[in-house]
Amino acid sequence: MKIAVLSLSKQGAGVAETLCRAMPGARLYLHRDVAWHPRATRFASLMTVTADLFPRYRGLIFVAPCGAVVRALAPTIRH
Repeated sequence: MKIAVLSLSKQGAGVAETLCRAMPGARLYLHRDVAWHPRATRFASLMTVTADLFPRYRGLIFVAPCGAVVRALAPTIRH
């Protein structure tokens, strides 16, 4: 199953990395303002990366504030 784990903060990056290690094949995505990580794909906008990843992954796991996640997901949901 293709899973993407996204985080916006340094603290969240640690949680996201732990989740990725526990799920073989999961891909780590970190905001560009978070410290560099060798396994992470960087992104600048949660809205943009969510729109890009939503159709390509079976699941998205956000380690981020709920409000930011709802705003990022809203445009991708059709019904």
